[in-house]
Amino acid sequence: MKKTALFLTMFSFSTFAQASTDSLPAVVSYLLSNSTTCKTQDLVQNFTLTAPANDAVIFRNKKFVVSMGCKMNGLRVEYWADNRTKLLAKSTSYPYSVNIDTSLLANGEHTVEAILYNSRNQLISSKINTIISFADSFKNANEYHVTVDGTPSGNGSLASPWDMQTALGDLIAGKIVHTTPIKAGDIIWVHGGNYDNDQETLAYKTYLKGTKEKPIIIRAFGDGPVDIHFTDSSKPDSSAYNWFWGFEPHINRTERNTGTGYTRLQGFSLHQKGHNVINNIIYNNGHPAIGSWVNVGEAEIYGNIIWGNGIYQPSGLTIRGSAIYTQNNEGRRRIRDVITFRNFTNGIKPYTEGSYTNNYHIEGTVGFKNGSSPLLVVAANNAIHNLTLIDNFTYKEPNNAGANVYLGYANSNLNNTGLIMRGNYFMGGSVPAGAVSISQWDNVIFENNTLITKYYTGDTGGLATPRLFTYMDADTSNNISWNSNTYYGGRDSSLGDDNFINYYTDYIDTSDRFANYIRFFNLAGWQSYKSPFDNASSWTRNYPQDNAIFVRPNLYERGRGHVIVYNWKSLDKVRVNISTLGLDEGEQFEVRDVQNYFVPILNATYSHENPYIDLPMNLTDIDPIVGNVTHMDSKLTHTSNKFSTFVVLKK
Repeated sequence: MKKTALFLTMFSFSTFAQASTDSLPAVVSYLLSNSTTCKTQDLVQNFTLTAPANDAVIFRNKKFVVSMGCKMNGLRVEYWADNRTKLLAKSTSYPYSVNIDTSLLANGEHTVEAILYNSRNQLISSKINTIISFADSFKNANEYHVTVDGTPSGNGSLASPWDMQTALGDLIAGKIVHTTPIKAGDIIWVHGGNYDNDQETLAYKTYLKGTKEKPIIIRAFGDGPVDIHFTDSSKPDSSAYNWFWGFEPHINRTERNTGTGYTRLQGFSLHQKGHNVINNIIYNNGHPAIGSWVNVGEAEIYGNIIWGNGIYQPSGLTIRGSAIYTQNNEGRRRIRDVITFRNFTNGIKPYTEGSYTNNYHIEGTVGFKNGSSPLLVVAANNAIHNLTLIDNFTYKEPNNAGANVYLGYANSNLNNTGLIMRGNYFMGGSVPAGAVSISQWDNVIFENNTLITKYYTGDTGGLATPRLFTYMDADTSNNISWNSNTYYGGRDSSLGDDNFINYYTDYIDTSDRFANYIRFFNLAGWQSYKSPFDNASSWTRNYPQDNAIFVRPNLYERGRGHVIVYNWKSLDKVRVNISTLGLDEGEQFEVRDVQNYFVPILNATYSHENPYIDLPMNLTDIDPIVGNVTHMDSKLTHTSNKFSTFVVLKK
């Protein structure tokens, strides 16, 4: 998504002048004043439009929220859209939040900002946020209800709900038969309960057809968890543009071996155009948790938390179990703010032998303790086009030598093209390939990334030395911009100064390729040999000295968000500012550790004057993985106190 400039109109008590700065990064952690009395400089520094967040998706009525870091009455806040051409609302009472009728915003992209005026009519402008409006799509939406004891004879009202299959339509004699009046732009509310059969083998098949402009939202109502699995028909154009939102598909059955009359369900298995999967909790299912295949095209997988998914297949007990397995060719496929951990094999896996993995935008995702790679994008027989990775996070314990991030098929002579990597923060453990392996790309931007691997101060104990990254040239490595990165790790200088970067001048699939085509560099050698690569980058042998804390607001649900903590100081608890999540004064919220998701670790009331929470970093409890898991013993534990990820949820 495009970023917008940050405009601050700064004032003093006697003068006022306007200035602008570069846009804030997509991932930030603000440090606000704890003061209860606003000063001019406090307002200038802290006045922020926190809801809707930048890139937020909005529907009908929407609360707009500002944060000042302190409390002051007697001000006025105006909310404007589209370069101050459309006044949406104004407020003169603290905390200055308002409910806005979003029908004022037609479908499509808009800019919004808040402007604060003091008693002298001097102003401060917030940064400008870009939003995507679906207000027109749902202006005249009909809303229907589904319950576990609903019936086909109901009318879909709250008083007379349907069963699930009645709501989704059916296929009779090869023709799609809509037994309900649901049309594009309608909403189906699914009430809490277990929608599975006794054998836990029931996936509900949708025959509903929305459009890109008017999707059909199928969403948990919020009166309890909804255990349900969804798929669609393989019949072309049988469904389209369904948004599956807020469900908790899981399997309690302990059997993980499949192929003997039992197939462990996927959470979502989607093949038709435009199906989105939003803010679901997906655990202990089969392989993959989410399958989103090539015909889905332009669509989004957003905000899902995914763990414990996988199977053992009978042929040699083959292990399979990715959180997200996906292919794409036409349209932009977005995977954003997804957290994957303790899945049998991979976290996020755009992968194919004979199809395509083109046009992916992957942003804000977190991967750790999966059985294999947290993120890989590979196509064996067709070059990859247009891959963007922005502000993603991985973590491996220092002695973990398992797979890290892999981009491109290493044994191929394909030339992939169009790779953008910015702001990623990858902790790569001790794997010899390093925190990321990039194979055969041209048209590359690799900037402002942080790569970390294990730091050895003595004997490696027979382990291969970890490297920072692996880079393999394409046949035509054109238009490469590789700079302003930060590297940590390697070996103490007493153990040698090279061998931190793997550089392959070629990668032909022969038995001697390692000996004949690889060069090893430290940063200085790499900078010299690959000039102007990394001329403004830095390398530190040890781990980072300062904690890195990232707060990401949820773009579909105000007051929800993810907090990612790299606790390099090994503190027992860390203090985090959550003012960017869009919570309003007096709203109740809770915090959950994603590794033990169903037990809140904090319940609190939000205050603009003190938007800080203290998060414990010595947690050990985890949600169990159901069944006999034989290959992940070291991963069936909580991460060390060096790393944790939390979810903030508005009640």
